[in-house]
Amino acid sequence: MNPTRHIAKTLSALCASLWIGIAGAQANYPDKPITVIVPFPPGVVDGYARLVATKAGTLLGQPMVIRNQAGAGQRIGTDAMAKAPKDGYTIGVITNAGVVSGPVLAQSVPYDPVKDLHVPYRGESPLTTDLIGGQVDFAFSSMANRSLAEQGKLVMLAYTGDKRSPLIPNVPTVKELGIPHVSSGWLGFAVPAGVPAPIREKLIAALTSAVNDPEVVANFTKGGGEPCNLSGDAFAARVKREIDELREKNKDLKLSIE
Repeated sequence: MNPTRHIAKTLSALCASLWIGIAGAQANYPDKPITVIVPFPPGVVDGYARLVATKAGTLLGQPMVIRNQAGAGQRIGTDAMAKAPKDGYTIGVITNAGVVSGPVLAQSVPYDPVKDLHVPYRGESPLTTDLIGGQVDFAFSSMANRSLAEQGKLVMLAYTGDKRSPLIPNVPTVKELGIPHVSSGWLGFAVPAGVPAPIREKLIAALTSAVNDPEVVANFTKGGGEPCNLSGDAFAARVKREIDELREKNKDLKLSIE
């Protein structure tokens, strides 16, 4: 079975903040450490996840332990999380690239993605290295690489937000350049469908509080991010809407990734 399609069917109750989603069950939960699967190597996303997980773990009274499980455009780590026991002790970081673009676009294609295209990287750090070295001509990157642009090592062409970022006010948005359908990325948390509601609510509460912590807000803002409280059905609805919109747009574009 295509792992991304399995993921798309399995991830249902996505919940809470920063674009955060989660679920759960026993009254004494948690009574042991919680594993957080990050489908990236150590780097930008890993750093954000660790900061939120540390705050949330303190609130829950048990540590949240990061497990980096990168590869296959986030599919390996996300698939591992989706197939984990439904007890709330394994949660995962998700992004729109992993649970929206992946399930919609991933399929067999008649080309060699390594030889013929800019393929998914294991994380932003190796991508940035190849971008600076000239092995890659163009890439979507996070605001973490702003300093490299200021040093003249990279050129920032456009910003994918709806309006210009105050951190890079001289960089136009993609919409200003006449490209209407490029969206900003988001980062959230999820658990496998079927985790009992009581645990889910505890996780939502802890993660929401963590994302609203002043230190977390300052960290995200400095990096160009915007912490946002979107939980439960609202977050699930956003994910479904983005999948439906991308699927509709791709009827004409017929894009695919491996």
